[in-house]
Amino acid sequence: MNYNINVSFFLRHPVFNYADTYLTRPGGQREISTCTIMDIGNIANWLNPNEAVIVGERTNTCLTDDFIEKLHTREISCLISKKKFKKNFTERVIQQFHKYDIPLIFVTDNYAWSAIIKAFQDSQFKLYNRERNDQEKFHAKVITSFNKSELGVATMFQKDTGASLAIVDPAGNLISASADTDWTLIIQKLNEHNFISENGINKQMYLQHIAELPSRKDVWINPLFYKQHLIYYVLLILPKETDRISKSIATKLKILTKIIIEKTELQQDLLSEHLLRLNELFQNLRNDNFENPEGLAALQYLSGNRLGNELRVIVLSNNISRKSIWDDNAIKIQAAINHTISQQFTGITAYSNKSWFIITDATKSVLMAQLPKLLKNLDQSYSKYRFQAGVSQQYRANNLNRCFKEAVGALQYLKNNHFRSDIKHYSELGIDQLFLDDDYQLNEYYVNNMIRTFIQPLHQHDIKFHSELLKTLDCYINNDFSLTKTSAELFIHKNTLRNRINKIKELIGSNHDDFWLNLQISYRLYQQGLGETALISRINIK
Repeated sequence: MNYNINVSFFLRHPVFNYADTYLTRPGGQREISTCTIMDIGNIANWLNPNEAVIVGERTNTCLTDDFIEKLHTREISCLISKKKFKKNFTERVIQQFHKYDIPLIFVTDNYAWSAIIKAFQDSQFKLYNRERNDQEKFHAKVITSFNKSELGVATMFQKDTGASLAIVDPAGNLISASADTDWTLIIQKLNEHNFISENGINKQMYLQHIAELPSRKDVWINPLFYKQHLIYYVLLILPKETDRISKSIATKLKILTKIIIEKTELQQDLLSEHLLRLNELFQNLRNDNFENPEGLAALQYLSGNRLGNELRVIVLSNNISRKSIWDDNAIKIQAAINHTISQQFTGITAYSNKSWFIITDATKSVLMAQLPKLLKNLDQSYSKYRFQAGVSQQYRANNLNRCFKEAVGALQYLKNNHFRSDIKHYSELGIDQLFLDDDYQLNEYYVNNMIRTFIQPLHQHDIKFHSELLKTLDCYINNDFSLTKTSAELFIHKNTLRNRINKIKELIGSNHDDFWLNLQISYRLYQQGLGETALISRINIK
């Protein structure tokens, strides 16, 4: 992640609590972009500007005038070593570093070099989060600068103009409302008469006059648009009944709506820039087959989410294949996903090739509870689409590429074979994996042949004679082919059970190789509704 910190900020990390430092004021302001172990020969040939250089054993030979001069000309940020190597730094060498304002830092001997690298990454992460929070607070102050202390926008407007005001989203939810009017009842009536609806709104209109509402006062409604999308309605009730809005109130209403739109624009620009950068980093990580640990670290820095070592991937897509329709709402949907999961579990969202990806350390039980809620929210917000999700198993971070392939595979399986389902965990594919090609398409020929050969004869016999052979088979398999347990569960004699088993063999033909294995596989396929199972009217076997 290309995020610079200065030396003074770096030295605040606990790893430097007992370090010896030689630092000038200008040296403390030097920026660090990378931290690299350079305890090798020909160090000077590998130096880069703004680099914190870690050197150990080599300090007994490399500290020449020429080397220190190259550190200066290459504009390195600082040199880090251990206290046990401090003896190699003579007073003259230290003075040369001081002359060029190159900080010298000697950490205690018990720290490994990897601890210094981690301290640098932690410092980057801490500074990024601090500056991001400061940025968000700054934007919040700009957006809300027109507001006074705890007063809401609508209350402030009402106190200033005498006109009652409410701000409503396209779904009819109150965002802000003055307390002098029962806006809930008014909005209910507006919804009943379809005055609040994204459909049929004239985008050129400024104010629409609506009479005969339960307040016994006329309501003026003003839709607000941002980039051709309806974002809010501003509802207004004048202090005096009139068919005209005074110039004073009209002017203040324009100012208010302008601030609301600017606020939306600032929020959207900040969010879009943040999400687009996340998507760019994710695409780079994907291009590297998820094998670049620095890419994953950069994603975590930028998202502000520190994930654990055990990760899984979720991929979401929908039934719209035209790219233009999909991309129009890509960032909006990504923002919705990001907002929803932030309240449920830790995860990083990204958009790539008409799909969304969530990298998370959440357990399967958490996802089983929360993913249906996420899809329900998306389906409600984007009714034209139908969302589906594939979920990988959980692996260590260095196996992220496997997570990605499993999630995509689970989703592809869902689309190809289970059109009515919304979520598929790769771990639930089970035996189905044996019958899938590289595109996770079911081998229909093999599956249908198994169903016809091993299941259909039993099904037809049950229909004709009410013989419960499928129910018996289900119980027999679930009891690990135990005659005692199966007969007890079915409340039948062992001989009756033997007769049913012989009937099953007779109907199917026991001359098949691996008879019971094939029968068990066929029954599992039947249970999952695969192949021609849908053509067989299911029997309630429980």
